[in-house]
Amino acid sequence: MRPIARKRHAWRTIAIICIAGMPLAMTNAWAVGSISGSVIENIENDQGIGVALASANGVAIDLTSSSGSVVSTQSASGAYQFSGLVAGEYLLTAHDREGQTATANVSVADGLNTTANVMLIARKRAAFIYFAAVGVEAGQPGNADVTRDGIVNNDDLTAVTQGVGQDARESLLDINRDRAINSKDISLVRAAFGKVVVNIGSHYQAQVTPAGSIASIGDGMASVQSESGVSTGVVDWAPALKTPDAKPAEGKVVIQPINRTKVRFQITEDLGVASSPEIGEFKFSHNPSDLTWIDVSLKTGRVLGGRIGLTLSGGALETPVNIAGNVADGVIAFAPGGFALYHLVNVNGTLPKNFPLLAEKAFVMEKCEPPKADKRCETVMGQNLACKWPITGNPGTCIIGFKCRTEGAACVVGGSCNTCQTQCRVGGGCDCWCLP
Repeated sequence: MRPIARKRHAWRTIAIICIAGMPLAMTNAWAVGSISGSVIENIENDQGIGVALASANGVAIDLTSSSGSVVSTQSASGAYQFSGLVAGEYLLTAHDREGQTATANVSVADGLNTTANVMLIARKRAAFIYFAAVGVEAGQPGNADVTRDGIVNNDDLTAVTQGVGQDARESLLDINRDRAINSKDISLVRAAFGKVVVNIGSHYQAQVTPAGSIASIGDGMASVQSESGVSTGVVDWAPALKTPDAKPAEGKVVIQPINRTKVRFQITEDLGVASSPEIGEFKFSHNPSDLTWIDVSLKTGRVLGGRIGLTLSGGALETPVNIAGNVADGVIAFAPGGFALYHLVNVNGTLPKNFPLLAEKAFVMEKCEPPKADKRCETVMGQNLACKWPITGNPGTCIIGFKCRTEGAACVVGGSCNTCQTQCRVGGGCDCWCLP
């Protein structure tokens, strides 16, 4: 159940003009929008390890309207654009060179451009479509995703437009919380249109899968692959400064500036098993004194820096060994509700002097994992149910609606680990949500 009734979109047969790299074209008297993005792929070394990202060329991108019209473009430079699109819903399809496809529903609004990027991964024989993102802090104003489906689109624009002048008390439509639903709220939706909502402060988990991470040591002297495990972390704003200010004096608290155009994925726990023909099976875990972190641009999903720190033990390792590497390149594929791809990162480093057999040898590693499988909340329908208002957290009563079967139960949506919460809706209803 959604907290706001969705309006069925009126579909129109249209002529679509597709000119890669060209500005928005006005094809008729209506205001029109566009969809654009870039196509990138992982470049592998001789050992099949991804070491960099580059623009892809010759990739087919299809766009289908609700009327069934299909327009295709071949992206020669890695950039593509569909211009002159009448507002509505479209299906974007990307084809990789191995015949695999990825699809995504994309909203278009008058006078706006929606960014949808494509990531090709040769080793996985897969393609992913992902979007620009916007960070939202829990409990703070400014969340333009009023339908709470993980992305700001036409459903949100329609809901706020139709809600202008209505009662703003406890309403998600009052985005800026000025106690009025008006043009300011519409402007906030338009400013975030087409972007995925990333919940700042939310926790996430990703399963470590067989060969999800692979590494090459000493230019092929040894190889390593993951077997199983789980990575747990938190999403936060990235610091504005690459190097933090000097350690504050005792008893003094210094608030470091943040950069709201990028987020930091901070690993809090990393546990699993890996294997190597040369050094056998061993365990890996996070290094508490050198935790893994990755900074990512909300606009492009590209990695802007990071570091991976691990402790290895067992197998040929008689004593635990700490290793670390720098994140050279990568992508977090933001998608509605979480991540289409947990991350694709390329790491390089040098093994320490106490590493057996391969001391001080350089290594490269590629880490590519899907998000943890979704775990939805169970709901039951009832009357006169207890609920909480989503903005203030104040208690309320639901005349009729759906409550969580188990309030506070653990749930997962799009890789984010949350809890099941029954929230009130304007008009006397309620719904169960998986929320941070």
